[in-house]
Amino acid sequence: MRKRITNFSVAITIFLVALFPTLLLFEKVGVNDYIGILVAILIAAIFKHNVKFEAY
Repeated sequence: MRKRITNFSVAITIFLVALFPTLLLFEKVGVNDYIGILVAILIAAIFKHNVKFEAY
């Protein structure tokens, strides 16, 4: 389970890093909405990760 969680976190990080330049290219679209969603996803991922850590 730990390895899966770690891989999932890495996947999310890579996904965010890959998405950020794309968002910068399309600044004319509601970037603030996208950033808000990404931040919410990131916070949720960190929160879940911390909860899993506390379980161990």
